[in-house]
Amino acid sequence: MILNSGQRFKVENPLIFKMLSEIQKGVCNIDEIRENLGIGKNKIETYNYYLRIMDLVEYKNKEFCLTDFGNYILKLVDYPDIYQPLLYYKLCRGWENGGHFYYSRIVNNILYNRYFSAENTIENSEIKDKLLDFKSEYEKLDVKLVSLVTKGISSNEGFGYLGILNQESRSKYTIYSYRPNHLVCTYIIYDRWPKGSTTVSFDSIVYDEYNLGRIFFLTENEVIAIFSKLQQENYIKIEDKAGLRQIAKNPNITTDNILEEILNEYFSNTFSG
Repeated sequence: MILNSGQRFKVENPLIFKMLSEIQKGVCNIDEIRENLGIGKNKIETYNYYLRIMDLVEYKNKEFCLTDFGNYILKLVDYPDIYQPLLYYKLCRGWENGGHFYYSRIVNNILYNRYFSAENTIENSEIKDKLLDFKSEYEKLDVKLVSLVTKGISSNEGFGYLGILNQESRSKYTIYSYRPNHLVCTYIIYDRWPKGSTTVSFDSIVYDEYNLGRIFFLTENEVIAIFSKLQQENYIKIEDKAGLRQIAKNPNITTDNILEEILNEYFSNTFSG
């Protein structure tokens, strides 16, 4: 699902939550939501894409319906340390997996490579040039949309809490890593788990596109520290077979169980990293 080049609005989480709240109250028609929130037709259509890409809603015949994930996220409105990395992950998980083309390529390839190079700063113009390497994946690629991604990641209304991009000047950014809450990490690992596999290698989670280490620019040691925490809480089991380091997930736990556990900690006010 790729944003049309004519839709030029960055992610604003406050507006996302306003739309989710309207839908929860039973205002499900896209035109009614637009009128109630006082936003233009082009913007509501852009957010229609964003909400679906983030798995927050289903949409049919101009009517929205909250998904289970959308209901969970709506309850976490006061916890940007939880909802921001989850929604950021949904955008960056690869457009072939239902994610956002521009977020996925810019984060997984361009920002990731720059962060682990000798320099961790980058200009929008450089991102535009490098994005052209992926033109074969999307013939309607529009480099003008780069600024929507960098503004979305860096702005307070978007994913600024994560601190992944810090705007130094009009178009220059410094790139930083971010370590999510351990339950957010668990959700992402489980959600990215290959179907039919009982184990996943360390390297896959650290280095593979769209996975935990890749989208948050984490080192191997940082991911291993997360594994240790998750093993202590029985979400995974660390294995070393003939020198191949891998993890096995708990077969009795699902992504919905993880979201429930996040809510339990939300209500008890005991989030920890």
